[in-house]
Amino acid sequence: MKTVVQLKLSFLLFFGLLNTGLKAQEASSENLMATFIYNFTNYVEWDKPSSDSVFNIVILGDGKLDKPLQYIASIKMVGQKKIRIIQSENQSAPDQCDLLFVPEAQIELLENYNSHFPEHQTLIISATENGLEKGAMINFTNLDGKIGFEINHTAIRNQGLKVSSRLLKIAVKVI
Repeated sequence: MKTVVQLKLSFLLFFGLLNTGLKAQEASSENLMATFIYNFTNYVEWDKPSSDSVFNIVILGDGKLDKPLQYIASIKMVGQKKIRIIQSENQSAPDQCDLLFVPEAQIELLENYNSHFPEHQTLIISATENGLEKGAMINFTNLDGKIGFEINHTAIRNQGLKVSSRLLKIAVKVI
């Protein structure tokens, strides 16, 4: 248990979660996941340069992550790109999606999204039990009430993306 706590503390310090501007009292699971999502963009490399000057993050479903991600997008960038948050309630994602978040309610559609983005490199993140086995590249987990994440390194490579070894080292699980 001590190792998990140390790992979480290291992750928080390593990724600079405390510097996003989200107040400590607002450390809800949605705020933490939004911060993780933004920080993943610093440790995943998209090989194909997009002609768009915007980094598109698409959120499917209910939009609990919309507000914290909108806040992050207002103060941060991904490289030299501004961040655009797209809330999609009709279960479809635009073709120029750089990062797709699939909540548990839409997880049955995950397999379709993997085949939908062969031309454009899209990082797919979920928050559900067995998310990696269902096709996510990164999946949020709940460890004794604490948020962690697991990584499907093979799926990330198959999408033509590169993930930093530093991110792999702090993942709860890597397949």
